Amino acid sequence: MVQLYRRGDLTPICPQCAVGYRQLWQHLAGLVSLDEAIKLAVLATRHLARRQLIWMRAETELSWFDSESDDFKAKWMRV
Repeated sequence: MVQLYRRGDLTPICPQCAVGYRQLWQHLAGLVSLDEAIKLAVLATRHLARRQLIWMRAETELSWFDSESDDFKAKWMRV
């Protein structure tokens, strides 16, 4: 991570950066502690997951499966 930061071609606002990069960039720049960066990354991950669920729930063509059910594989194979 430090090597990516030092390269200088990635910034905290780059769209291709995965969740957590922006928060670690803040830490490496000395703006927040590592503990704070981790907390912010966890929060950003939760926000992303929430946005994805909202988007997926709006998709009418999706089939939802309970991956923990005993017959998950059989149901999935029928699709």
